[in-house]
Amino acid sequence: MNSRTLVMTFLNDIGKKVNVRIPYVKEDLSKDEVAAVMDALINSKAIISDGSYLTTKSSATVTTQSVDKIYL
Repeated sequence: MNSRTLVMTFLNDIGKKVNVRIPYVKEDLSKDEVAAVMDALINSKAIISDGSYLTTKSSATVTTQSVDKIYL
C-alpha cells in the first residue's frame, strides 16, 4: 500500500520556512490545484508560525511512502 503526502513550503512574515502537510492526496493532483490550495491558505491567514502569517509560496512536493503489512 502506498501513502502519498503533499508537503507545501511557505515563507512567513519573518522569512522563516513553514511546512504544511496534507496526507492521502490523490494520484492525479495538478500543479494548479496545489497552487490554489497554497493561495487559499495564505489569503485566509488561517496558519500562524512564530507569531507570523504565511506570506509566500516557496515549494511543494508529493512524498510517497510504501507500507507493507506483515501478517503474524
